[in-house]
Amino acid sequence: MNSRYMIYCCAGTGGLFLTTVFAQILGYQVKSTFSDTGHAHDMGWGNWRGAKTDLVCLVGNQWDLCYRPGHALYYAHQMPDNFIANNPDMQLIQIATDPEDYRKVTELYVKKAWPDIWNEEEYKKWASPDYPPYSPNNIRDSKLIVDDLINDFENTETKAWYDQNAHTKPAHVINFKTVLGLNDLRIEQVVADIVQRPVTESVAKYVKKYQLLNKELYFSNV
Repeated sequence: MNSRYMIYCCAGTGGLFLTTVFAQILGYQVKSTFSDTGHAHDMGWGNWRGAKTDLVCLVGNQWDLCYRPGHALYYAHQMPDNFIANNPDMQLIQIATDPEDYRKVTELYVKKAWPDIWNEEEYKKWASPDYPPYSPNNIRDSKLIVDDLINDFENTETKAWYDQNAHTKPAHVINFKTVLGLNDLRIEQVVADIVQRPVTESVAKYVKKYQLLNKELYFSNV
């Protein structure tokens, strides 16, 4: 039985980038476009809209809307209870984050995802008297707004996700630092070892480009 894989992660940990690395090493024709904020959310059809192959299913946190059976590679933030037990050929790949990195993960979530989520309705939900006027570029331009989102989501999103999944039993765990290239492990080799396929030069270049971009944007002191 050939294994299928699910990348299971908290928002902000680089899950779509990791999904693309898995896809490329497995030989699927998938390549994410990097945004100027360093995300890899566009896999061919636009941000969060899927890859140009039936082999990859991007579920995110919209299981009822986005799940499709029979795919080879999945990406999810949430999933039904017992899904892995009911799909014995599925290997769960979980991105782990050390508690001291929760704030940085939350920062990446806000600064990468929220420029595409932010609109006037969201602004009205969060606005305080000190906020600048609404602009589609508030996330880029307002430290006050960004800090408010990070302060809230660090507990309600990031910590809550790891608390909720504390008893999840993945087949493989990959640390957030490995995904971002912040430790001595090479993410492309970690993935290659899991799927038992070689690392190609194109994958290594793809990984290097993503990690360098994110280091320049968010880890200038590393």
